[in-house]
Amino acid sequence: MRFRPLALILLILLSQPYLALGGVSEEGSISSPKQVIADALLLNDSYLLVGYRDGTIQCYKGSKLVWTRKISGLGALCRLVPAPQGLAALFTRGVATLDLTGKILGKASIYREDRECAFCTVGANGTLVFIGVGKQAVIYTFEGCKKLWSTVFAHSAFYGRVSDDGRLAFVAGIDTHCPACIRRKERWVRIVDLKTDKRLFDGTYSWVYALEVDFKRKLIALVTSSGLRVYNYSRSFTFASSALVGTFSADLFTARAYGFSTPSAHYFYWSGGVIRGKLLLWLVDWRGLTFLNMSIAAYRDEHVVDVKVHDSGLIAVELERFNGTTRVLVVDAASGNQLGESRTIKGRLKFSDSGERLLVISEHEVRVFKVERPPPPSHLELKVMVLSRGRPLKGASVRVRGLNVGAITDSRGIAILNLTPGTYEIEVTAKYYKPKAVEVSLEVPGGVVVELERAKYVLEVVVVDEKGEPLLANITVLSPNGTVVASGTTIDGSFKSILLGGTYNVSVIWHDEERTASVDLAQNYTLRIEIKAYRRLIVNVNSPKGKVENAKLTVADASTGAVVYSASGGPSFVVSLYPGTYDIVVEAPGYALLKRTITITEDTSLNVTLVPLSQTTNYTVKFYIYGSPACPHCNMAKKLLSELYGSDAVEFRDIAVERYAREHEWIYEELKAGENNYIPLILVMINGKLKAAVVGAVPSVLAENEAAAWRIFIKAARKIKGVLVCREDGLVIKIEDEDVIRRVEDVVLGRAEPPEEEVELSTLLPMILTLAAADSINPCTFSVFTALLLLTMALSGRRKVLAIGLAFTLGVYATYFALGLGLIKVFAYVPLIKYVIVALGLFFGSMSILSGWGGEFKSPVPRKFKSLAETAIEKASKAVNPLTATGAGVLVSLTLLPCSSGPYLVATAALAALKSRMLALAMLALYNAIFVAPLIAIMIGVATLAIKARELKVWRTKKLAAMETISGILLILISLYALFAI
Repeated sequence: MRFRPLALILLILLSQPYLALGGVSEEGSISSPKQVIADALLLNDSYLLVGYRDGTIQCYKGSKLVWTRKISGLGALCRLVPAPQGLAALFTRGVATLDLTGKILGKASIYREDRECAFCTVGANGTLVFIGVGKQAVIYTFEGCKKLWSTVFAHSAFYGRVSDDGRLAFVAGIDTHCPACIRRKERWVRIVDLKTDKRLFDGTYSWVYALEVDFKRKLIALVTSSGLRVYNYSRSFTFASSALVGTFSADLFTARAYGFSTPSAHYFYWSGGVIRGKLLLWLVDWRGLTFLNMSIAAYRDEHVVDVKVHDSGLIAVELERFNGTTRVLVVDAASGNQLGESRTIKGRLKFSDSGERLLVISEHEVRVFKVERPPPPSHLELKVMVLSRGRPLKGASVRVRGLNVGAITDSRGIAILNLTPGTYEIEVTAKYYKPKAVEVSLEVPGGVVVELERAKYVLEVVVVDEKGEPLLANITVLSPNGTVVASGTTIDGSFKSILLGGTYNVSVIWHDEERTASVDLAQNYTLRIEIKAYRRLIVNVNSPKGKVENAKLTVADASTGAVVYSASGGPSFVVSLYPGTYDIVVEAPGYALLKRTITITEDTSLNVTLVPLSQTTNYTVKFYIYGSPACPHCNMAKKLLSELYGSDAVEFRDIAVERYAREHEWIYEELKAGENNYIPLILVMINGKLKAAVVGAVPSVLAENEAAAWRIFIKAARKIKGVLVCREDGLVIKIEDEDVIRRVEDVVLGRAEPPEEEVELSTLLPMILTLAAADSINPCTFSVFTALLLLTMALSGRRKVLAIGLAFTLGVYATYFALGLGLIKVFAYVPLIKYVIVALGLFFGSMSILSGWGGEFKSPVPRKFKSLAETAIEKASKAVNPLTATGAGVLVSLTLLPCSSGPYLVATAALAALKSRMLALAMLALYNAIFVAPLIAIMIGVATLAIKARELKVWRTKKLAAMETISGILLILISLYALFAI
């Protein structure tokens, strides 16, 4: 870090008394040749904080380094923002808050893409920090940086602020990936209640350079390409015309337009740059809708580098010449005077909180300038009394020539001016009176009386007919109280009279026609009166089906082509026309255009009948729109095509319906429309044949408007052989494959469904066999079955083992088969069944492995179910008959289902994908036969091979964990097989 000699003791300089008569002078600077400066901040006119891109923040008081703090883990430092408790530091990956001692109060990171930081603002109460980085806008507490609220835009955040009470958040950003929308600076603006997360305002506006909000007055200001526009967001949820409360015309923008706002949102600034040696500045206090413009002498080769506006009305402008020299000048907006200027480096400008200091920030240096305003002069009071015929005149304007000082007279006719001692020329003007100027020498408070004389003006009344030919008419001019002040007859269509300034009522009588007009005579004025002999035309619009409610009528002068009337929405129209010949055009959605030429000489009634398009053309057209009611482009396409071709020609298919979603995805791929499955997808059928497909609301053809684009596209589609496809990337291709066209037509017209991939038996059979084998190694069923055999042998001997075992196995088989039928029906309605199979297999396989982990089996069956199964076995064994054994098998299958549900769920889900129900039943029967095969083998071994059931039970107990682990591994392997084979 290196200090320049000019910055010897910054603390002493910043605390100097206000002595200068006004000006801009450099006080000191800080340079950093090796480190890149990101931002700087001057707090309380005493503490200079410098932030570097590597995250280091240094605080100086005078030339003394008070503290240094490096913040890591948040990326590169972008900017420093003042706060009542200290400051907030915005980084490319987060935000940190510090107090003036350098203590970190909070720190938060935020995910971002490789984009610049958007904004960082601190609420007026200093408790909330609002940042925007990349696509995200997040609100944190100042203390601790705890996340309170966030939102994500599709492209990027732009600006945000929090209300003083911390209740409302104002945020703007780019919420689209549309390149055209981004190029035209389209901004999404939202106001959100942070407590309820309810949106109070959600509007979109294009060509926005800057914006701001005033929560107290509920105002939103936009700097657009057409000027400043101010909306009251409490009147409308969007930027509706009903919410517009004020504008400043685009006439202000004679050159490039920039928009800036002060921290407290008082002012917006525009600069026209340097034009013909003049720096043009415009300043608007948009809360009160007041406007100030000024021009300052500048070099012709200078251009604006940066501009900042302080709440006190100071404007700092940085200008650079072609030779690289840079200067900064400060202007007082209140007086329009330039306070001073100074040479400087090229960088960004930033005012201190008080406005008494100005920072110029470059990559390696920060310079501090002192801004001094001239001391306020002592003022004297001058009272100006304005009279007319000895009576006080209210509303007269009293101004001092050469100064921006003035006042308006009150009901006593008095205006009060506060001026410094000296000689002034006072100008007094009032409506309807001659202006007057008096010279006043003011040494002590005093007053002056000004008498104004009523002015006289020439009133000319010109009376002509509808063709501009002069008429002979009687003219009467009356005062507001009805007194006739002038009367006469026009000569060559003109009547002139000299009258005192004021308001008058003028009556013009020509034959039986009388016209009246009110005139505010504050200058020489010509009143033109046209006596027009208009006639009434009534047009009734019908069709073969009855009245046409949504018809449109256009009437144009047949000789000039000028449109004299245009209206929509009615089956009947009443038009007032001058006598003459007119071209009439009647149109309505779904009907052929009707043109007619008529001559109007008197009141006329005209009945017209429109012919449907289907009767006037040799083709019929039908549009199928795949989209969503929530999509604005889908709704626009539906409305436009309904207006052009009638509502009967448009069918909207909501892709929220599974059938239409599958059709949309399949058609998109068949017609090679793109990769992203955008909506709307519009299919065009002409004479029942597929002729065109469009991704988006309008075809990408050159046309003057959307309607013309569709007409051109339909005309082209009719002429070509095949199908025209307007892809998502804007390219238009032609599909000539007749098989593809026929398949798409069948799906759109409901003659067929999009083909589904059939699961082949050769693929499914190995999977079912493996799952059945894995499921047959069932520790729980083995346990129950061996227990049953032990009890049976103990009570009845080996003779009954076979009968009891067969009955138990039959009960298990029947129960599992019935459960499988139900599961197949359920899974048949599940979309994306392939992925359901894989998910179930991986889940239950993992559970089986975990159950057998460590060599000890952990049964997933709840204790109540196990107790129920044991009770059933005990009863079945005591009864020692096949009926109770069958019941035990059914009960055991239901209660111990969790122990073997994994493979069975995967298998039934796979069988549900088969279109052949008989094949699915056969495979289910095979699965359950394999499932009970080990039970049969155990039964035969115990009954005929003299295998001891107790030894079998001991062996089963030792191998339970291994059996469960093997079952889980097989289940996972078969799931992976299903992922790639099905």
